[in-house]
Amino acid sequence: MTIDEDVAKLDNGAVATKQSVWSPQYLLTTIGIFSVVVLTAFESLAVTTIMPAVSAELSGSTLYGLVFAMTYATGVIGMVAAGSWSDRRGPRGPLFAALSVFAVGLLLAGAANSMTLLVMARAIQGVGSGAISVVIYVLLARIYPKQLLPKIFAAFSVAWAVPSVVGPFIAGVIADHLHWRWVFLGVLILLPIALLLMLPGIRANAAQMGPGNAGAPWGKRLLWAFAAALATLVLGLAAQFSGLIAVALVVVGLGGVVLSVRPLLPAGTLRAQRGLPSVILMRGMLAAAFFSAEVYLVLALVKRYGLSPTAAGLALTVGGISWTVASVTQSRLTEQVSHQRAVQGGSISLCFSLVLVVISVLFGAPAPVLIVAWIFAGAGMGFGLARLSTMGLSQASKSNQGAISSAMSMIDSIGAAAALAVVGVVFGTLSAQPGEAAVAGIWPVIGTLAISAAIAVVGVFISYRTGPDKSLMTE
Repeated sequence: MTIDEDVAKLDNGAVATKQSVWSPQYLLTTIGIFSVVVLTAFESLAVTTIMPAVSAELSGSTLYGLVFAMTYATGVIGMVAAGSWSDRRGPRGPLFAALSVFAVGLLLAGAANSMTLLVMARAIQGVGSGAISVVIYVLLARIYPKQLLPKIFAAFSVAWAVPSVVGPFIAGVIADHLHWRWVFLGVLILLPIALLLMLPGIRANAAQMGPGNAGAPWGKRLLWAFAAALATLVLGLAAQFSGLIAVALVVVGLGGVVLSVRPLLPAGTLRAQRGLPSVILMRGMLAAAFFSAEVYLVLALVKRYGLSPTAAGLALTVGGISWTVASVTQSRLTEQVSHQRAVQGGSISLCFSLVLVVISVLFGAPAPVLIVAWIFAGAGMGFGLARLSTMGLSQASKSNQGAISSAMSMIDSIGAAAALAVVGVVFGTLSAQPGEAAVAGIWPVIGTLAISAAIAVVGVFISYRTGPDKSLMTE
């Protein structure tokens, strides 16, 4: 590379850092992608709110858990399919297909007259939403300069935070005053608008929308994806059982996940090899620790401290706000704090939070201590995940952006599902033990939170292996 080329590259980087994801050339694309993320986030969160009403109307309490587990499972298929398709043909086709599949799932869910049909609709939704998450990553890599990636991921945090705060309330109002079906159908109506906003940006970057690696072995990857989906579904169903059956399902599910995802991840990911493999694995560790702890933090506040579910939910709101604030903050510190330092700081913050939560519950510290501790958990996620996303896309080339994007999305989902299955079985096992403490729900909660904290501790060590591996870096 000549000196002139070096100077030109530095000048381009300087210009990019002065640009914004809200600059005129990116404005409509950013709004469109932001809208898609908001709509998918709202739908995902709203289902939790309306499911009691849905289950009562469709007489489907026995399939209640499957409604959620199915989307986790089929999402893996959508992620891998979209990644392989994007690498072979470019992201435009997968984008239209992903949104279409998601729309079909919404339509079927809104029209479902039985719980079985709703589960089938949610399976289709899972394929679509999983594919959407991957295609959006590929579009980001194709459209935005690398210097802007931390800022667009900060915008994504806001896109998730808004539905998490107001989504359940809006969903409840829709279900009470219209019908729960309009939660699905309302998203379906708004989805084409988001797509129309994205089209100008895609057309303006037509030269970047071409194929990457046309020779990618998509057939084998898809077969492994089906196997991973089945194993994830087994994990999701484990929480519906107790005793030896639950333990067996977790063991089988975990074994199946490890065997099936290994060919779908960069070589060395499960061994925490330095560089990109550890970047991918670190995302799974953060997701596993945070989302498994989130569920039982609320339970601890209810059982240990006697708070109402509404008051206990305040902790989740506070965590969501701190996640957003931290994500926005990291986007403004890209020159002061390196990607690896940000990831390390985020993992340490999450680990500190979970260890403090365990100690607080164990020794009966006041409830506000747990809520304050959860601020550090949200901040750790906001700081760490955004930079991990940036690191992953920055180390991907046009030939494998789809594969890397699918690996990042997939390990988030599977990591959370696996951790929830494990802590769910632990909670059920400890709850079945005799003794006043177990009956009161103290030790089962402590046991589950301790596992989440242990995952976070391991994550801290892995975070120090996320530094760049020059053999994997691309221009």
